[in-house]
Amino acid sequence: MDEGLGELKRRVLPSPESGRDRVNLALALARSGVRREAVEAYYKARVLGAEADEVRRGLRALGVPASPGYCIRAGTPSPCRGPRRGVVVARATLPVQTQITLDEDGALFGVRDCELLSFELRTLEHLGTVSLPNGARSVIRAPRGLILAGPDFHVRDDGGAVRSLALEQESPMAEGPISPYSGASSRETYRTPIVDAEGRTIVTTTFGRVQVLDRDLRRIAEFRAGPRISRCIASPRALWFIVREPHPGEPDGYVGRASVRAFDLDARCLVDVQLERPGRLQDVDAFLSVDDLGAAHVLTVSPSSQSAHLRVFADDGRLRADLALPLASPVRAFVARDEECWIDSDSTLARLERGEAVWTSAALPLERWRRDMCPRRSIVDREGAAYMGADRGIVAIDPSGATLFEVAEPAFVPLVIDPWARVLAMKIGALTRELVAIE
Repeated sequence: MDEGLGELKRRVLPSPESGRDRVNLALALARSGVRREAVEAYYKARVLGAEADEVRRGLRALGVPASPGYCIRAGTPSPCRGPRRGVVVARATLPVQTQITLDEDGALFGVRDCELLSFELRTLEHLGTVSLPNGARSVIRAPRGLILAGPDFHVRDDGGAVRSLALEQESPMAEGPISPYSGASSRETYRTPIVDAEGRTIVTTTFGRVQVLDRDLRRIAEFRAGPRISRCIASPRALWFIVREPHPGEPDGYVGRASVRAFDLDARCLVDVQLERPGRLQDVDAFLSVDDLGAAHVLTVSPSSQSAHLRVFADDGRLRADLALPLASPVRAFVARDEECWIDSDSTLARLERGEAVWTSAALPLERWRRDMCPRRSIVDREGAAYMGADRGIVAIDPSGATLFEVAEPAFVPLVIDPWARVLAMKIGALTRELVAIE
């Protein structure tokens, strides 16, 4: 297969290549049934200047969002191949609390204190800063502009005009403390929205409301998923949520009860799975991963942390597999695809296939305060190589468990694999943040 792909690329791609050439390669790969490589070719085509609508149509036919940046929040293995050399090729210093978003055309955005910072992806050079509406603290690209979320909800089109799409405020449904880790307060606020493969924008609030907008940002569905939403991931036919219920008897920052729920666009609940041992709020997100084919993987753990089950659901909510997993400590990160998964726990790193360990190793050390600030610290590329952050730096592990490289950038957390086959990683510090590109 590798030789066939190489011949196909030599036949289709000239040198130097253009965005149009990459689109031709993506079309040829899709016709040959090589789906993930076709997705990667479309992403590369867009950053090389290919026409946006054509690339979006191609990616929509393959069932993935228009930007590889969706993997930052989806807990999904990247459709792109990651780096193999382990060399830092670009670096940028960011203000504290900057949130990073990778746009579909290769633009890199950062948001902080009602400011939108833009960077050139290849060099990470700061290109400029524009003001955002008061309170905006996250941004994501939708077909009609940038979605800005915070206490209110705005859309900024490509001409710079801003309009509001705010919901009226509601009171919480459940009594009890609201954890500061969610960004919530006594006022209902918007969480970071997501954009699905069809170009629909899914907006959620801290009080569990869900709003679905079409490509023209017109409301097509609205429902409540539960008392609090910790996470939302879109698959082609369902919306997957981690729903939590704060409990007055738990310490601050802990979740009393949590479950994974899936709804279709008619607000019908397709799946409702109770998480047996949710624990700290930062760790709850580790229990759900949706792969690039729309299958959802739900990890449930026994109260003693000595056993776990991986349940795999189809996009329509049907249970496809229920696998017993060996587990010896609380899970901190979890990424899954098909019937294989990568688990990062307090004591062990492991890759499993159908419940059997392919490899295991001792967990990489990470100081507690950094783990609390940014608990998800593992990303996986389309070939199964894993990139993980630790106190000593970024560690890359190949599908067999062998170390590919280590980059001595202490306490950096990998964020996403960009279309240039580089890992973008961020250092989470008390006074500053730093972004690096590793190839």
